Amino acid sequence: MKKISHLLLLTIITIACSSKVVGTKTCNNIVVEKTIQVSISSQLSNALYIAKPGDEIVLADGLYIGNFVIPSIANGNAPKPIILRGTRNAILDGANTNTGYVLHLKANYW
Repeated sequence: MKKISHLLLLTIITIACSSKVVGTKTCNNIVVEKTIQVSISSQLSNALYIAKPGDEIVLADGLYIGNFVIPSIANGNAPKPIILRGTRNAILDGANTNTGYVLHLKANYW
């Protein structure tokens, strides 16, 4: 029987932006008002909790260990969803398969 790896590689789609506007940028008709750069697990947890409509959370390449939750209070909306993105080298690791998840989405418009 094959062993299930405990490492979850989450590839987040990068949205290609075609035009920029002062103060905001339009990305495939999505308005990004604020970009939050994260590079460690605690920054990611905090960014997921405080995200507002129009925010873009960008993960630096690296390993993010933990069970991350996007709480129900961190909702985007149709014209201003919240974007979470990184390259294939931004890896979320839930540590083991017994925890059930590495990223739990409880909010809308992500």
